[in-house]
Amino acid sequence: IELLTQELRERAKDFQEVATTQLVGLLLRLRRVLNNDNVFVHNAQSTGRASPGEPGEGPGSQALRRACAFIEAHLAEPLSLAQVAGHAYVSPTQLNRLFHQDLQCTAMRYVTVRRMETARALLAGSGLPVHQVGALTGYRNRAHFTQVFAHETGMTPVEYRRNILEHWPWAGEAAAIP
Repeated sequence: IELLTQELRERAKDFQEVATTQLVGLLLRLRRVLNNDNVFVHNAQSTGRASPGEPGEGPGSQALRRACAFIEAHLAEPLSLAQVAGHAYVSPTQLNRLFHQDLQCTAMRYVTVRRMETARALLAGSGLPVHQVGALTGYRNRAHFTQVFAHETGMTPVEYRRNILEHWPWAGEAAAIP
């Protein structure tokens, strides 16, 4: 909410797209909380790939929560394991150990899963061009974004958007909202 408010106040170049992205992310998190939905289980089922679970209450959960919060706040930026670990006040090795214990994945796998979840939401719920969706999810290069997206979902971003709009016509309604 703070990031959304800041974007609306500053009204920098492309503030509407960034604000829309922040709002979509906020709505997705709210939906998950209200539905008690485990997005990672859904992702594993829809893509056939193993995905992480949710943070637990283990001994390193506070560091893990700090890491996840940092990742969420900086999803559109380049992230390194060392950078995330520094914000969680643990070493990179310890951070990966915590992620493996609680989420059954590495920290960087978690980043990729969160980026892909956000990208799918933006592709389905906004009219943003693919390169902007990639940039808003931390990929500065459209080709790299397309490669990662296709690896994770089994289809390119354009195919994914076309598939969503063909099978779920209401998915594009969010793009019509001013």
